[in-house]
Amino acid sequence: MKKRQFYKVHIPDQLAAVTQRDVNEVSAEQVGIAPTKIESLWLGVEKLYSTGLYPAMAVAVRKNDQLLLHRVIGHAQGNGPQDPRMTQKTLVDDNTALPLESSAPLLEMRLDTPICLFSTSKCITATLIYWLQSLHEFSLHQPIAHYLPEFKSVVSGKFTADQLLNHRAGIPAFPEGLEVRALLDRQVLMKLLTQLRPEWSGHRTGYHATTSGFILGFLIEAITQKSLVEVVDEVLRKPMALKYFNYGLEKEFRDRVAFNYPTGDYHELGFEKNLRRIIGGRLEDVVSYANQPEFMDAIVPSANFFATSGEVCSFFQMLLDKGRYLGKTILPESCVEAMLHAPSKFEFDHVLKVPIRYSGGFMLGRDPIGGWGAYSAQSFGHIGLTNNLCWADAKKQISISLLTTGNPLLGTHILQLMRWILQVSIYLK
Repeated sequence: MKKRQFYKVHIPDQLAAVTQRDVNEVSAEQVGIAPTKIESLWLGVEKLYSTGLYPAMAVAVRKNDQLLLHRVIGHAQGNGPQDPRMTQKTLVDDNTALPLESSAPLLEMRLDTPICLFSTSKCITATLIYWLQSLHEFSLHQPIAHYLPEFKSVVSGKFTADQLLNHRAGIPAFPEGLEVRALLDRQVLMKLLTQLRPEWSGHRTGYHATTSGFILGFLIEAITQKSLVEVVDEVLRKPMALKYFNYGLEKEFRDRVAFNYPTGDYHELGFEKNLRRIIGGRLEDVVSYANQPEFMDAIVPSANFFATSGEVCSFFQMLLDKGRYLGKTILPESCVEAMLHAPSKFEFDHVLKVPIRYSGGFMLGRDPIGGWGAYSAQSFGHIGLTNNLCWADAKKQISISLLTTGNPLLGTHILQLMRWILQVSIYLK
């Protein structure tokens, strides 16, 4: 029998040595919350980190547009489960690294460290689709073949953007055995997409991990005649004055990027076949590939958006504020309203094998309890492979971003993570 492996990272004795706090955090009293509740939320992050399943974690929490929590903990690079144990590196005031006692690289996590969002990327792609619709240049309910000639003679050309956003198109995955690298070749990718045949018809729901994102990305590029990187720059990144916040990562920033690592139990999971179907390959391979330059060079609309936790939290805050950010109009209010109030229902997802509620490219909450905690019917967000959690709640007026670089499925983190989400929904109500 194959030996089970459980991958964990080294946890420093002093967590403060690998923690950075934003000096712009406001006091909890300013928004009517007990300070002990905010510290309890941070303690929950420390407990998650202490499981040894997360080389690095970054969290940002806003309430009524006030930054209550913005901190990071751990190492961006060099403390993966299979990396050699190294002496802690510290930084001096000018961010210059002090000499290491080991020659192996070890990079602290910083507030401005970019992290791959994985499937949370879908939220940004969905936002661009609704932005296009608000300009009256595009219809969610028009067959995609109307905009993409390559799809005119194939079955998949009958799908609409609305069906793709809500995981109802029936093309949840690429053929088995496909190498991840093949998805970075536009010609190969377009051929694969046009050859897909629906696995079901009607209104059945099944999570589309990558297929729908690529088609939606091609739609945006065809209509705007610009690359997705250029569109994000013009619509979101530059107007919001965000540093990274785009598909892929520019070469000048890659020396500071947070690497992703497989952690937890990766053998004899029992649902490995379904997992491969969902993400298009072995989880270890997908996670490791996200650290490669060619992945950062690419545009993967459903999976390779890079940002900091603070940037993502600001993005969700902008949506809460109906398209406004720091006094500027980023998106038309009609765009945000249409996106967050699209018809949806709680139903069984035939790919993820769990009940869920989708709308406009987001995963929604539910009363009395749902994926985003207690009384979360007005919550919207997304999970990224497998422990990136980003969401907002219109009723509670909160936006949250919890980004991690460990990707466990099974492990001691599960109950603690669920408890943390529940605490956020209760403490910040």
